[in-house]
Amino acid sequence: MVSATAKRAADERRELRLLDAVTAGPKSRRQELRRARRPRQHGCWDHLIVAPLWVSYQANLGTLLRTALAVKVTAVIMPERQEVEVTPAVVRSSAGAAEHLMISRVPNLARAIDELKEAGLWAVGLDVRGGRPYDEADLSGPIALVVGSEGSGLRRLVREHCDLLVHLPMAGPTESLNAAVAGSIALYHVFRSRGPSPIQGTHVE
Repeated sequence: MVSATAKRAADERRELRLLDAVTAGPKSRRQELRRARRPRQHGCWDHLIVAPLWVSYQANLGTLLRTALAVKVTAVIMPERQEVEVTPAVVRSSAGAAEHLMISRVPNLARAIDELKEAGLWAVGLDVRGGRPYDEADLSGPIALVVGSEGSGLRRLVREHCDLLVHLPMAGPTESLNAAVAGSIALYHVFRSRGPSPIQGTHVE
């Protein structure tokens, strides 16, 4: 039987791996992320990371960041070569939410996904060609949600590094939704899948 002390030590090691995966910055930024985590049952920590891929429009990125703040996303990671950066226009589109989120840019997203998995998160890819409908998947644990790019979805290498692929079923002639809408729907599904939450509303001017 694993002792409580050993379990806490293992949880702490996973926590540090998570901090390293989402930020390569100074220790102060890792401490900031540590404060952002929220308690889960049984003394562990539930994290929700969102990774939007190659979002094409500033307004869409801003919308997704606004949703991320609303559901208490732990951190946002984006590829360094992302077409759209977090500019003042994105901050305005997010209604200021971008200024309250930890946002990191990573040179190799597939490697970052692997590091998040080593830290105990499940990598879930949201893709128009995904496996199961998003609302049939168990997304109640620590999740890294990887949102496919607009038009082409997830790249092959990223798809292969995900633990699970999900999609949003489409009933009409539209083949897909833009990344902001699709990502927001999936984020709220993850949020609701975790049951009653002590999270309070965050007011953003």
